[in-house]
Amino acid sequence: MDDMIKTIISLKDYHFHIPAYQRGYRWTAKEVEDLLNDIKEFKPDEEKGTKYCLQPLIVKKQTDGSYEVVDGQQRLTTIAIFMQIVKEVMPFVTPPFTLDYTTRERSKDFLENIKSSSGSTDAEDNIDFYHMTHAYQTMFEWLNQQPDLSDAVSTLYSKIINKVFFIWYEVPAETRVIDLFNRVNMGKIPLTNAELIKALLLNQQNFNQNTREHDQAEMSIAWERMEHGLGNDAFWYFFNEKVLSSSSRMDQLFRLVAKDFVNNPHKYSDLFQNQSQLQEIVDKVKKLENSSLFSFYLFYEIIQSTVNEKKYSVIKRLWQEIESLDALLHSWYDEPTYYHLVGLLITFGKPLYKLVEMGFGQRKREMLANLLAEIKKQPIVEKFLKDEEITNSNSHKKELRNLLLFFNIATLVTKSEKQARFPFDIYKKYDWDIEHIHATADDTATADDNLGNLTLLDKGTNRSYKNKPFKEKRAMILACDQSGLFIPVCTKNIFIKAYSANPKDLEDWYGDEVEEVNHDDKTNYLLAMKAIVGDFFDKPLGEKIDV
Repeated sequence: MDDMIKTIISLKDYHFHIPAYQRGYRWTAKEVEDLLNDIKEFKPDEEKGTKYCLQPLIVKKQTDGSYEVVDGQQRLTTIAIFMQIVKEVMPFVTPPFTLDYTTRERSKDFLENIKSSSGSTDAEDNIDFYHMTHAYQTMFEWLNQQPDLSDAVSTLYSKIINKVFFIWYEVPAETRVIDLFNRVNMGKIPLTNAELIKALLLNQQNFNQNTREHDQAEMSIAWERMEHGLGNDAFWYFFNEKVLSSSSRMDQLFRLVAKDFVNNPHKYSDLFQNQSQLQEIVDKVKKLENSSLFSFYLFYEIIQSTVNEKKYSVIKRLWQEIESLDALLHSWYDEPTYYHLVGLLITFGKPLYKLVEMGFGQRKREMLANLLAEIKKQPIVEKFLKDEEITNSNSHKKELRNLLLFFNIATLVTKSEKQARFPFDIYKKYDWDIEHIHATADDTATADDNLGNLTLLDKGTNRSYKNKPFKEKRAMILACDQSGLFIPVCTKNIFIKAYSANPKDLEDWYGDEVEEVNHDDKTNYLLAMKAIVGDFFDKPLGEKIDV
């Protein structure tokens, strides 16, 4: 798989063109020094084969065998400048690659003779040459600060040649490179982990020659289907918190498979010749879990460790894991009870990979019981079940929001034969306030932070009516509901007095200041919530799913 990872030494005899549509070399002294310091401080592990990544180099092969650089020219040029210093200190060394700038006729000669060119008029009059000269001078100043210049050059050269690499991303011949360059540099399609994996998996060398076109097409169609599904915000936000573009969302599937590989390597033992080979890869990639390219590194290592004739079967197996994961998530999404319980736990902060492990390892009824148990042991839920005091002032805002969300989910799950779906996408894309039902600034009473006076409301609606009395709030919320805006079911129930023993009294949200218990809306609201939560945990929810 050398065509996906290119160490500097593997670029031997390559020639690169920096095209006219690029702005030219612009690295400052700080960027040059940062790169040198990073490489100097990088400690490769010979046993595990770790290398320093210079990020992606996007190229397009030309008819003469050279490469047009679409993205990555700043680092590539910086390495080329350093190689000229190496040649001065170690005359027997030949720089591994050459490059030129299309708009600068003498750029190749200037780079190869940068020491003698530094004081020339070219260096002063040409902006690219000016920055190259300053990068060269910065490198020499940095090297002169080391204990021994020759030793520093030799050590850094050896490390750069053998332990520094680019992620090599070669675009197809028909690609319109100017359009690609504009999209990459305007941030519209950054080279994501998913795109690197796609190039890795769909590499034609991985497929049997006789069925290559069919197998590649089949995988591409499945990829598009999954990507399209993840682009549905209602699906995505049910098991995620972050706002991501559709193309980046595939990363989540790959990361989950990679996480599963590291946590449960025994599941993948059939892909390797022996246990030690499997453990070696686990040890190598485990420390990269926080990297955005974690799953790419893992997939690369797995495929690289496989002999050519078995690459297709390995890729097919990895792809099956990805498709199985996608199918599991969709099965949860399509079944309302799973949808609500999994979505609630994700919002509580339960790691998705833990739920995935449960999903693959348990029968439906067993998993349902475990999901309920996970919800029950959330600290704020435990506190509610124990009848401990919960107020807006003694509870963390996020926990209190989660409890109010739980009331809404429990209501939807227990109170209807055909569950209405809670819109996790709307809940996660917008800010939500903990609303005081009876306003904190009402003239009729002092502020009440108790749970019986709290509900969920989107920040925009809440801030729009400020501290208006209950009757006016009610009119505004019902108007929002009628206009199609999402109002959580429990919030709507409060303002239509569904929990109240005296629903005809719409003037205010009453508490224990009234003499008749039938008028105590706050207490009746809490009693209703306790009854609903009791049903949620005690009634057989398994009857609501196909077990």
